[in-house]
Amino acid sequence: MPNSWPKPGLLPWKLAAIFLLLAVGIGAAGYGYLQNQREHAIQEKHNELAAIATLKARQIAAWREERVAEAESILTTSFIVSHAQRWLQSAGKDQAERQALLAWMAAPRHSRHYRCVFLFDPAGEMRLASNSDKPAPCQHTQPSVLEALRTQRVLFLDFHATGVPEEAHLSLFVPLLAQANGQKTAIGALAFEIDPHQFLYPLIQSWPTPSPTAETVLVRRDGEDVLYLNELRHNKAAAMTLRHPLSETTQPAVRAALGEEGLVEGKDYRNVEVLAALRKIPNSPWFLVTKIDRAEVEAPLRERLVMVASVSAMLIGLTAFAVMLLWRQQQMRFNLARHEFEEEALHQANTELESRVARRTRDLQAEIAQHRLTESALTESEARFRMMADSAPVLIWLAGSDKLCNYFNKTWLDFTGRTLEQELGNGWMEGVHPDDLQRCSDVYASSFDARRPFQMEYRLKRHDGEYRWLIDHGVPRLLADGEFAGYIGSCFDITESRLAHDNLARQAEDLTRSNADLEQFAFIASHDLQEPLRMVASYVQLLARRYHDKLDQGAQDFIDFAVEGVTRMQRLINDLLTYSLVGTDTGDLGATDCNQVLAEVLANLRPLIEESQAHISQDLLPTIPAIASQVGQMLQNLIGNAIKFRAARPPEIHVGARRDGEYWVFSVRDNGIGIEPDYFDKIFMIFKRLHSREKYAGTGIGLAICKRIAERHHGRIWVESELGKGSTFYFTIPIMEPEEKIA
Repeated sequence: MPNSWPKPGLLPWKLAAIFLLLAVGIGAAGYGYLQNQREHAIQEKHNELAAIATLKARQIAAWREERVAEAESILTTSFIVSHAQRWLQSAGKDQAERQALLAWMAAPRHSRHYRCVFLFDPAGEMRLASNSDKPAPCQHTQPSVLEALRTQRVLFLDFHATGVPEEAHLSLFVPLLAQANGQKTAIGALAFEIDPHQFLYPLIQSWPTPSPTAETVLVRRDGEDVLYLNELRHNKAAAMTLRHPLSETTQPAVRAALGEEGLVEGKDYRNVEVLAALRKIPNSPWFLVTKIDRAEVEAPLRERLVMVASVSAMLIGLTAFAVMLLWRQQQMRFNLARHEFEEEALHQANTELESRVARRTRDLQAEIAQHRLTESALTESEARFRMMADSAPVLIWLAGSDKLCNYFNKTWLDFTGRTLEQELGNGWMEGVHPDDLQRCSDVYASSFDARRPFQMEYRLKRHDGEYRWLIDHGVPRLLADGEFAGYIGSCFDITESRLAHDNLARQAEDLTRSNADLEQFAFIASHDLQEPLRMVASYVQLLARRYHDKLDQGAQDFIDFAVEGVTRMQRLINDLLTYSLVGTDTGDLGATDCNQVLAEVLANLRPLIEESQAHISQDLLPTIPAIASQVGQMLQNLIGNAIKFRAARPPEIHVGARRDGEYWVFSVRDNGIGIEPDYFDKIFMIFKRLHSREKYAGTGIGLAICKRIAERHHGRIWVESELGKGSTFYFTIPIMEPEEKIA
């Protein structure tokens, strides 16, 4: 209560200044709120775009790897190779083989991804097609078939077209390899035309949430342009036809093709402002762009703008009213007499109470509005999660803290063919294979009790009654305050990968058994062949000694020729035995000191070195993980060749080594007669000789043995030479752990 006479109040211009400051503050607060909401909406949409881009990039990469892996599995599949070989050998007359081939080529597992499957003969001519409505492949097919036959490797041909957008497709070319006499021969090839409209385009175009403008774009760099590979939401004929120059860096597609990843803003192919997320598809020339129009993101802000403007106008009006009321009250207090002093004090107290009530009312309104926003955000987040989970290609489940499952996504229900009510709680365990049920239940329960992530594999019954192998990843769910809320898990079907793993194990066992058989055969063949040769040589030499005085010079020459032939044959058999044993030796890779190995080699070659007056120098050689005897054999062959193929001057030979990335590169340099460039590759072929046996002795197997030793150590060998000036032979040994074995 005032205890003195009222004083004159604020002047009108001061009240106006206060009103202006309050009005500006209210406007600034409203503007700041709108800006904060705008940034929040854009950030939320950026996070959504990044999540969708990452998910789709992984899905597309997985789809591409699955196609290549499927083609690799066909490469030596005995079923299709044997049927194709018999049908081609019958010149297309064997109708039973033809029907078997067509049944395999038209199988559902092929028609799900492939438009047509073609069979080509070894000459690259198309002989059979799975789709009679499409008898001729495109013009890109035959060159690619010939390349696959030549390299005996699977060839993946990227997006290409025949001039019609609907005909844009990808292709896989698989040579059919038959095993004969220990070698693989291409008896034909399969060409798979992949129709992107069947799976890839729908995968790209799908979007987990309703949106009138959001879309996914797949592009690649084509020269100085970026080329669109899929149909677009706003341009259905864009696949393989729409392109933009790389200079248009405001376009997200161009920035993706230039190698940029992450979140960007720019203008799309319609010249419309968009938000986008960029990702590179692993192991491919493709780039992924997920985008949405900025106008769609900012549309909800217009409603908030109206609300904020209304609230700001109301607050400014209240402020103006309060200022006017204050000015009026001050005028009244200034003009009232002393007898009105107590009444004025009461009026002032009433005004203060009204102000507090108004402030409290505004605070309550703000709290109610914030509570409604929080409830709306939680509802929207829950709906968005369930929509994304139901559209995900993996099996997803949720469980509460009581270990009972309370949610399964649509993919899970489609897989099992059961309803959500049947699966809830522990009902999902009814589909687990009886042999896996106890182990699965133990892992599940123990992980829940320990609150730790888990991973387990088990068989789950599919809707068609077949048990499929799944890998299940489960992680704890925690609330914002750290309280345990249960688990979330995702499952993937790994049946095919387990079958492939078992098949690889069987193939490895067959290869080990084949190597053992080959080694036994080599020893037996060596003994059985050399024994008759030793007998022939002994009797011919006995004939020469016993009838030396009775034979003329011609007969002596014939005997010498026979002995020389037998000796050469024995040397050839020994070299062939050495060559075959290189491929079957799977011994441990020990730490091999190459300096010590070289010293032993030079000791073995000492008579030859002294006879030729050769000078041999060396660098400090490394210690490497290798089979010491084979490294010594390779160095002895290379140094022996350098001495054998010497020029008129004494041989100068240098052995060196240097490290190049993950390999040791060894070199043996000489000043001998040199080699013509045309023979750089041919000299490593077995029995390949560049000189007559009379001029230079040998069997022509030494360098072939060196090549095989290098390859068995996961390295390679090559030569650099100039005729008349000498040669340098190089071979590499990878740097790896000594415990590894040569496969």
